[in-house]
Order: sequence, then C-alpha cells, then structure tokens
Amino acid sequence: MEQGKDPYTQEIFFKKRSNQRFANSLNRIRYNNLKAKSKRNAMAPVNTKLFRNRKILETILGAQKEVTVSRDYLLGSGFSFDYFSYQKEINNVVYFGIYEFGIARLGDNNYKIIRLLNGQTV
Repeated sequence: MEQGKDPYTQEIFFKKRSNQRFANSLNRIRYNNLKAKSKRNAMAPVNTKLFRNRKILETILGAQKEVTVSRDYLLGSGFSFDYFSYQKEINNVVYFGIYEFGIARLGDNNYKIIRLLNGQTV
C-alpha cells in the first residue's frame, strides 16, 4: 500500500485510494474550512465597508428610482467614497457601482444615486 502525508495534520497514513490526500474526511473538511476562512478574513475589511455603503444607499434611495443628495449628507451617514465594486458609464455619466446601486458626482458637491439591475437603470 502507498503511504501519504495528510496536509492538515502532517501525519503519515496508508492510502486506500490512489487519489487520497487526507487521512480521513474530518481532516479534509477542517483543512478546506480553514482555507475558506483565511480567504474570508482577508476580504472582510473591504466587504464590511462595501456592505455598509450598500445599506446607506439602500436606505437613502428607498423605493425611488433616483435621488440627488449632497456629499455632506453621505459623509454624515457614514458613507465611504474610497470603496466601490465597479465603474460603469451610462449616458456619458460615470457611475461608481456598489452592488446594485450606482452613484455619480454631479458637480456642485451633489451626487445622484440610482438602482441598477442587470446592467440597466430602473
């Protein structure tokens, strides 16, 4: 029988299958959960700010299609202008996207917030 080394516990074991990497399924599950946790923890600071920004935009927009608000209002709500998920140009206006919302600077310290679904404005 062929021997293998478990990547999670570093123990030596006898393989029951040729493609076996772990000594048992519990080690495989723990190893993959640990790997996923490290990925989630690495992205947590950015995701936290994006989720907060999304919640603020959702609250401001409500059921309306579009809203214009001032920069001071957004800053007072806790909005962070440093984090967004994508950038999209609609009718020669650049919108910074945060999930399904788009926010564009209008000039005179005002911002237009719209809801985007499937690449279209609502």
